[in-house]
Amino acid sequence: MFLTGLERILQQAGVDYTVVSGAESRTAHRGGLRNVVANMFHTTETKDSVFDQGGDAPTLSYVVNGLGYPLYNILFGRSGHAYIVACGTAGHAGKGSGFGMPKDQANYHSIGLSADSNSSRYPITAAQLDSMARVAYQLDNDWKNGLRDVMHGEWAPGRRSDPTRVPGGWPALRRAIKAGSWDGSGKSKGTKRTAKEQDYMKRDVIVDDAKVMDGRGKNGKVIGTPSKGYTMNVVADDGSWTKVRWNYGTSSKPDYRNAWIAARSLEKPKGWPFEDLPKTDYHTSESHNAWVELMAAIDYEDEDLGKNLQSWLNDLTDPRTGKGYYDLNVYRHDGIMGPVAVKGLQRKLYDTSALGKKHLYYGKADGDRGKLTVHAEIDYLNWQRQFLI
Repeated sequence: MFLTGLERILQQAGVDYTVVSGAESRTAHRGGLRNVVANMFHTTETKDSVFDQGGDAPTLSYVVNGLGYPLYNILFGRSGHAYIVACGTAGHAGKGSGFGMPKDQANYHSIGLSADSNSSRYPITAAQLDSMARVAYQLDNDWKNGLRDVMHGEWAPGRRSDPTRVPGGWPALRRAIKAGSWDGSGKSKGTKRTAKEQDYMKRDVIVDDAKVMDGRGKNGKVIGTPSKGYTMNVVADDGSWTKVRWNYGTSSKPDYRNAWIAARSLEKPKGWPFEDLPKTDYHTSESHNAWVELMAAIDYEDEDLGKNLQSWLNDLTDPRTGKGYYDLNVYRHDGIMGPVAVKGLQRKLYDTSALGKKHLYYGKADGDRGKLTVHAEIDYLNWQRQFLI
């Protein structure tokens, strides 16, 4: 099942919105949703450093496909503007139980609504709360038998605590949903925002001869020559070329579409995941932090990285045994990457084909987190960074 009526819901809610390209058929699971019974509310908990770059919804591109599948159905930007990301399932819920949904299956049975905010310097805004309440009110009333309003931290207590920093707590958000708005103001008609108003990563032109093309390399013609220091809206990096937004029209009649610029013409973000980790024979603070960031991106957020790695290895299936690479039914969840946990990691890296290699790890599964294992880990982290930017 796909949520074909989301635009109508947002219009009825009086919330301005953008339909992200491909949203109508985007889904994390083949066939889409099944027997939806709930809305589930989230905050992205994106790092301050990402929000520092500016933009209404700096996590949008990652939410759409950063892990290879959509993370929410609707993302609410800082202004309250809604971005329809996926009309099928989204990978927002993770493991949990209750609220009329089968254990660990809420992705199939709930609609994921998230504010792009965190519990640090960028808490959820009143505008986001108002839009979420308006949209949830319309969804609840549109559904034949109504929907339950579930907080992510209720579905997965102990593992998740979002949505965070809601003034008055979760009960206040529930009251706002019931009332149809957070601020109690009247509803205004929602409008569909154009692509030029979406938010992208900002990067400055660093050369004097930059050329914006309507296609990559020989396939395109020059459509603009931005000066050094001009700030570009970046859609995505793709090898030696970078996809950007460019006005094909005029200032009075703008026509913003995708275009291309040589990657060398733009400044480069620093550090992993924007740059490869250097190959070292031992773990560094940079590789440690990369593991922390990768684990957090896939919903493993214990303060102990070792526990996150053990949980991740447990949740993956070792084709040799049909069980986890590190079986928490047998071994301790103590965060110690001892020989058993390292053997599991080595097998996972051996089973991973990437970067033109049949196996990232080609040594023995001996439980020794030495030079060969560290090299394979860094290769894995560098391969994964493409999904985080």
